[in-house]
This record gives sequence, C-alpha cells and structure tokens, in this order.
Amino acid sequence: MSIEVDKKLGFGTMRLPLTDPDNSSSIDFDRVNAMVDAFMEKGFRYFDTAYPYHGEHSEEAVRKCLTSRYPRESYLLADKMPILRVKGPEDYERYAMNRGKASECLKCGLCEKNCPQHIPIRDFLAEFAALYEG
Repeated sequence: MSIEVDKKLGFGTMRLPLTDPDNSSSIDFDRVNAMVDAFMEKGFRYFDTAYPYHGEHSEEAVRKCLTSRYPRESYLLADKMPILRVKGPEDYERYAMNRGKASECLKCGLCEKNCPQHIPIRDFLAEFAALYEG
C-alpha cells in the first residue's frame, strides 16, 4: 500500500487554536476537527506533530482529530523524537514506545513504504538507539 501525496502543503500542529489563550494545552478540538476536515477535503494528506508541542498535548490532538477519525491509509503523519529531552536509553522507551500507539507504528511500516527517499526508517531508529546506548 502506498499513499500518494500530490499536494506539497503540510498541516503542522505546533500552533493549534486554543480555548484559553493563556494555556497552551487547552486545544480547541472542535476547531481542529474542522481544520483537519477542510484540509483533507481539499486533498491534502501530510500532517506533522511532535511530543513537546502544546505542553505535550499535540499528539493527543492528532489522535482525536485525525487518526481516530480517518482511515490510516488516507494520510501521512510525521512525528519527531524530542531528541533534546533524551538523556539516556530509557528515554527511547518513554518517548517512542509508550505514547498512544507508537509501538504499533513501528510494526506497521507505512512510514517506510511511503518514504520518497526509500529510507529504512525503523532500521535507522534501531541503529541510532544502539549507537546511543553503546
């Protein structure tokens, strides 16, 4: 299975609408749902998030507004390891394997199947962890 991404605009989740402007984790899920729906309806498919965004709640917004509402094969999602927070090998487990369904993400392989550079992403991450631990 391959996901075609014809349009080159991505939906970043670093700055989502808030219900309380003084609280970066008060994501307005109704507005984000509407934004995701409009983005998908226009044929865009690429989404981007990271653990630190929105007081560590951006991935939750992606889960509620995208991954729980659209079939997995209908979008590409990039998530980033918060490398500045990784202090030791135990952090890989905490940041990569225990966030929602990240462990299932490593098993599915869609990231590799859809990578335009044909990078073996899961192998690269495993090698990186081995180097960091060694």
